[in-house]
Amino acid sequence: MSTTANYDAHDAHGAHDAHAHGHPTGWRRFVYSTNHKDIGTMYLVFAIIAGVIGASMSVAIRMELQYPGLQIFHDTHTFNVFTTGHGLIMIFFMVMPAMIGGSAIGSCR
Repeated sequence: MSTTANYDAHDAHGAHDAHAHGHPTGWRRFVYSTNHKDIGTMYLVFAIIAGVIGASMSVAIRMELQYPGLQIFHDTHTFNVFTTGHGLIMIFFMVMPAMIGGSAIGSCR
């Protein structure tokens, strides 16, 4: 009698398996994730992409400053926008996500 009761309890528990959802794979794993390590990885990837954009802006600024006058930018306002944009991107879109969000990867074992 006890084996029948255990069997019925097992069947009742197995009834919920049909509604179980699989874990997302591919890009959905990161986009829909609540796992702190996946979110930290997304922060680091975002920081790397922002670093590449900021570095390319820095190269354009340095190319302009290589010689006197305007060579790359034909307007001083555009040069000022690049300089300000470079600073904002490097601080708020590269350093901050890498330091704060990227620490989620190593925070738990």
